[in-house]
Amino acid sequence: RSDYDIGLPDGAGDEDMLWVVRNWLPRLIHKYNPELIFYQAGVDALAEDSLGRLAMTREGLQRRNELVLDTCLSAGIPLVVNMGGGYCRPIHASVQCHADVFIAAAERAYFWRNASNVEKSDRRAQLAT
Repeated sequence: RSDYDIGLPDGAGDEDMLWVVRNWLPRLIHKYNPELIFYQAGVDALAEDSLGRLAMTREGLQRRNELVLDTCLSAGIPLVVNMGGGYCRPIHASVQCHADVFIAAAERAYFWRNASNVEKSDRRAQLAT
């Protein structure tokens, strides 16, 4: 059971999902002030997924991942990323999208680990706008 659910209609695409993440994630972070966020980075939102009911593209999922990762980084909140869903046939599309999640997370972790405090402060300011 989750603490807060925001439904999307069947067939919702990239812009629908991105609007929800862009508008609700910062609001929920502000409301709950979490010490840790678990990101269930499911890829069953892909249009070609046999069990999912959304119509996202790979590029839309990549943008969703970036929004979640960047929002949490800018708020200074640790993030646990889990894979979830992904039932495309052939499975290759699901696997690519799962890999995209962890590539985006690794790129950000690498930057954060190697950046100076000034660079981190500048990055947080960029992400907050």
